[in-house]
Amino acid sequence: MKTKRLASILLAVTLLLGIAAGATAGGQPETVKIGMAGAITGSNAESGRMSRLGAEAAVRYINANGGIKAFGGALVELVIIDSTSDGAQSPIAVERALTDNPDIVAIVGNSTSALTLPMLPVIQEYGVPAICITAANSTITEQGCDYIFQPCHTGTQSSAMQVEFLGYLAGKLGKEPAELSIGIVYENSAWGQDVAATNRTFCENNGFIVGAEETFPSTGLTDASSIVGKLKNAEPDAT
Repeated sequence: MKTKRLASILLAVTLLLGIAAGATAGGQPETVKIGMAGAITGSNAESGRMSRLGAEAAVRYINANGGIKAFGGALVELVIIDSTSDGAQSPIAVERALTDNPDIVAIVGNSTSALTLPMLPVIQEYGVPAICITAANSTITEQGCDYIFQPCHTGTQSSAMQVEFLGYLAGKLGKEPAELSIGIVYENSAWGQDVAATNRTFCENNGFIVGAEETFPSTGLTDASSIVGKLKNAEPDAT
């Protein structure tokens, strides 16, 4: 798995450099334009704000330290793509940005799976490499998009580690997995549903009993007391 991910990252870098180099035939570029897609507005705007601030800081650092030396000191120009917090708007925003900026050589983002998955057909159509560094839905790289790269851990990998720990916990308690009841609590989003499904599968495959499942909205949760109450009533050994 690690070898496959490393190969994907190297391929993404190769594509990025190849596109940039092809666009600069006959001379080095003065700028290299990179898009950053995120939820700049809407209910998930905090994640977009953090992504934007991080990208802007990286661009300032690169440009202040001589630019991209492989391209003769070319400066990075950042194009902010506001996907809002709506999956239906994500592909529209990305396509508009690529249409208005045909010289964008790569896209960083989106930060969430719910915004990344809908934009994949657009990325495929335009042939622009995109790196989602936090979107963790396990199916992102299984949608037929040749230009999306996912260097972060996936929901499946998170589930495997969590269930491995449950096995360790059972051993410490001197119990068999079937003696432990597990509660699953998850965010009602593409990422949360993916993790919940794989948690359930890993638990069942390893002999654990899933005794309770509760979900919560990805935005607007102000009171979790009902969720906590249901879990307490189900009395799982671990959640």
